[in-house]
Amino acid sequence: MFKLIINNFNVTNNCIILATPLILFMTLLGMYVGYVGYAADNPYKLFFSIVTFMLMFCGFLSAWLYMAKKTLSRTKEIIVLEKDREKSLLKLFMYLPKGIGRLLLPITGVIATYIIMYLIMFSMFAFVITKIRGLSEYWDIMWISGVVTLSLLTILWIPEIVYNEKNAIKALYNSVIKVLMNFKSTLIIYIYTIILLLIVWLIYIHLDMHPIFAFFTLILFYYILVYLVVLLFSYYEQKFIK
Repeated sequence: MFKLIINNFNVTNNCIILATPLILFMTLLGMYVGYVGYAADNPYKLFFSIVTFMLMFCGFLSAWLYMAKKTLSRTKEIIVLEKDREKSLLKLFMYLPKGIGRLLLPITGVIATYIIMYLIMFSMFAFVITKIRGLSEYWDIMWISGVVTLSLLTILWIPEIVYNEKNAIKALYNSVIKVLMNFKSTLIIYIYTIILLLIVWLIYIHLDMHPIFAFFTLILFYYILVYLVVLLFSYYEQKFIK
């Protein structure tokens, strides 16, 4: 596992082209949110804006994840001629629309199911707190524990869809089983992921008053996102594909 984590930095450097569409997608989504902030001046516009944002987000995510899978497979190829390398890079961008066609529905199912699960969890905790006195002060602990448990159990949900099962519910079941059957190694990946994101977040909040440092921190954040996706996909391939 340690070898996989270390070697994945080299793999990520070979897959760094993934940062380009990621930055573009995040920028477009940010611009859309800024536009909605002043254009959605009534509940109907706000509702349709939220639906549009979710469809955009699911479409972007579907395209990028499929490209990530194909980019990772490209790193295993031996390319001798520079002309062939350029063709290979251009071909990767052609996978973006294919990713939307192949993964949009299951990824949308994942996002919708996540929203439903978090709403159910929120409602359950709120119900318990109203029924049992003295638990309100433990709300933060309960909520964080619930989020950590849910995110750990579903950490392989996306890779399961990208590589195997296109039905979101079946993929959820299969991924949870795989997590439980390989709990130790998956837990290591999960903890490592949380630590990296926490480090980037701590760096950002301490440098947010310095635009130059904040810019480089944002670049670091995009790199870490690419790294973590490549790591998760590499782990899935190593454990369940090969």
